Amino acid sequence: MKADMYDKIRLLIDIQAEFSGMTIPNGTEGVIVDCFAAPTEGYSVDFTLPDPKTQGGSNFAHSTIYPDQFEVIGHLQK
Repeated sequence: MKADMYDKIRLLIDIQAEFSGMTIPNGTEGVIVDCFAAPTEGYSVDFTLPDPKTQGGSNFAHSTIYPDQFEVIGHLQK
């Protein structure tokens, strides 16, 4: 597998959030919260997106992504 739980990643392409349908743009950083090996390698990722229209200035999104769609940039410390 390319990545592990709690790895920090950066998107290499635009993707769609699973629940809201919002676009998560290329370059957005997120954290892997689950890994899948079958039927194909994939990762569940949580993203925080800037959103000046919300209280606190950010919005949250979730999506399943695949190895060619991201790069690993670090790992969260426990």
